[in-house]
Amino acid sequence: PGRPLVALFYEDAAGQRVTLIQQHSASPATGDGGLRRSEAAPATTATPSFLLAYRWRDLDSHLTLIGEASSDALRALAARVR
Repeated sequence: PGRPLVALFYEDAAGQRVTLIQQHSASPATGDGGLRRSEAAPATTATPSFLLAYRWRDLDSHLTLIGEASSDALRALAARVR
């Protein structure tokens, strides 16, 4: 709560949708964002709606890609996010 969040919605020519969510992790009050380094490892999980979600942490943000794509495709897309 209280941290900026940006959500971008993409749809490819075949109609597959991917959502990129970026939330800044540094809290103005504490600067730690509430995330310990041990929790920062990239991970692919399934959402309640059966979509795949690939989560990782950048220098100052938590990022998540959610979509109808395979886990390999989500990881490849994540590598291109800068």
